[in-house]
Amino acid sequence: MEENLDDDDNNMEGIAQGIEETPEEVMVNEEIWLLEQKPTLPETIPPQVELKPLSPNLKYAFLGPDSTFPVIINASLTEMETQKLIKELRAHRKVIGYTIDNIKGISPSICMRKILLEEGYKNSIEHQRRLNPNLKEVVKKEVLKLLDVEIIYPISDSEWVSPVHVVPKRGGMMVIKNESNDLIPTRTVTGWRMCIDYRKINKETRKDHFPLPFIDEMLERLAKHSYFCYLDGYSEKIMEVFMDDFSVYGNDFDSCLLNLSKVLQRCEDVNLVLNWEKCHFMVKEGIILGHKISERGIEVDKAKIETIEKLPLPHNNSALMMTAMRHLRNQECSYLSPHNSSSRLGTPIRNHV
Repeated sequence: MEENLDDDDNNMEGIAQGIEETPEEVMVNEEIWLLEQKPTLPETIPPQVELKPLSPNLKYAFLGPDSTFPVIINASLTEMETQKLIKELRAHRKVIGYTIDNIKGISPSICMRKILLEEGYKNSIEHQRRLNPNLKEVVKKEVLKLLDVEIIYPISDSEWVSPVHVVPKRGGMMVIKNESNDLIPTRTVTGWRMCIDYRKINKETRKDHFPLPFIDEMLERLAKHSYFCYLDGYSEKIMEVFMDDFSVYGNDFDSCLLNLSKVLQRCEDVNLVLNWEKCHFMVKEGIILGHKISERGIEVDKAKIETIEKLPLPHNNSALMMTAMRHLRNQECSYLSPHNSSSRLGTPIRNHV
C-alpha cells in the first residue's frame, strides 16, 4: 500500500515538473506571496488621528477604549441604535482604515488590472518638471510614505516615465474680497496632493468603455430612504456605487444596519479598507455628488445657494444672462425630470433680463 502511494507521489511530481508557468502566472504568484508575507501592525495600537469639528447632525463614536478608533455617526440616534451600530462596526473594525499602513491590498487572485495598449504605441519617458522647495518636500514625504508601506517599489528602468505634479486640496466654498474689493467665490486650500501626469500613457491606452450610471437616475434611487451610510456605477438593491464612492441605504434603521453588515463583510473578504474620515454611518441626509439626498428627496445644497446669494449683482445684461444660465445649469436643471410636469413651470431667461 505504501509503495503505491509513493508511486503516485512520484507521478504527481513528474506531472508538476512538466507544467511550466507563464511569466504572468509567475508574477501573480509572487505578488500573492509578497502580500501574505507583508507584516501588519498590531490592531491593539490605537491610531493618532485628528478629530475635526463636525456639523450639528454628526458626532464621533469610538470603537476602542479611551476614545480610540473613532467613527462618524448620526448625532440623533437613540442610545439603543448607537449601541447596535457600534457593535456591528466593532465586528468589522479591520475594514475601517485610519492610516495608510492599514491598507492591505486586494489580492491579485481576486482582481488584477492590466493596462492594454494600442497597437503601434509609442512609449514616453518624460523628465521631471521643476518644483519649488516646499512642493519638493511634499513629494518627498509622500513617496517615502508609499515606499514604507510597500504600495510602490523602486525600479531601475522602465519604458514609461511620467512626471509628478502637486495640486492644492480644495475645501469648502467661501466668498471673499479681492484686491478691487469685489466679492468672488473661492474654494479654500486645505493642503497639497501629489499627482502623476499619465496623459501620455492614457493616450496610448486601449479605451475601456465601462458604463457609468446616470447621476440623476442614481440620485432618484437613493432618495426617499430614511437612513444612509456614505462610504468612501452599478446598482444593487441595497447600495449605489459611483466610481469609488458607495452609499448603503434602508427604509428603516434595522434594514439599513443589515445592509451595512453585508457590505462590510464583503469588504473584509476582499481586504478593501475604507477611509474613516469619509464614512458617515446611519445619517438621515447627506451630500452626494453635489446634491442633498434625504427622505424628502433630492434638494439643492444650501451652501451653494448662500455662495451665489453673496455674489455682487452684474452690471450689464450679458453678465446677468451668464450668471442666470450658470445658476440654472448647476443647481436647477438637475431636478427637472422628463417624468413630471416641473419643466412646464419654467419661463425663458430672457423674460427676466
